[in-house]
Amino acid sequence: MNDSFIRAFVAIELPDEVKALLAAEQKALADGLSGIKWVNPEGIHLTLKFLGNVPKSRLTEIERALKEATAGTGPMELCLAGRGAFPDSRRPEVVWLGLGGQTSKLAVLFQKIERSMTGLGWEPEARAFSPHLTLGRVRREAGNASRQRLAERLEKAPAGTSAGFTVDTACLMRSLLTPAGAVYTRLAEFPLK
Repeated sequence: MNDSFIRAFVAIELPDEVKALLAAEQKALADGLSGIKWVNPEGIHLTLKFLGNVPKSRLTEIERALKEATAGTGPMELCLAGRGAFPDSRRPEVVWLGLGGQTSKLAVLFQKIERSMTGLGWEPEARAFSPHLTLGRVRREAGNASRQRLAERLEKAPAGTSAGFTVDTACLMRSLLTPAGAVYTRLAEFPLK
């Protein structure tokens, strides 16, 4: 990819206290397991729309559309609620924590952003909106024993609901892929007023 493109997405960044809870959750799940790539808690966010490789020349129109899409949404209260895996907890490939609280308000924000980006030519998301925070991905080389123990941990001890946190901003983010992992940079903020 050349310098005239960036890898971008729309997301909600998390408060530091939530990132600390995510790190503790990862530690509890990871104990003694191998073959799982855990996401750096500092980089965990709630993705609302992955845009992919975007020409830098389109950033202004994207920002304008996102400003319109986020207007009138208002802040919302969310909390961590439950954990699981895709495709399911018995066959974990992606380990996640779910979100509770005002998720219907979050779904409205997702739809508004989805419509605004579709209006600019992005394909609509084929999957239903499932708000979650990715904790880790099970690697192909993970042994059956690790997969089985992870599945047992996910099913036997679901995470409880945490104290709530306020979401009052959506962000346009850049993702720079490096050998050490993705580095995220906020390009623009959109207050939820």
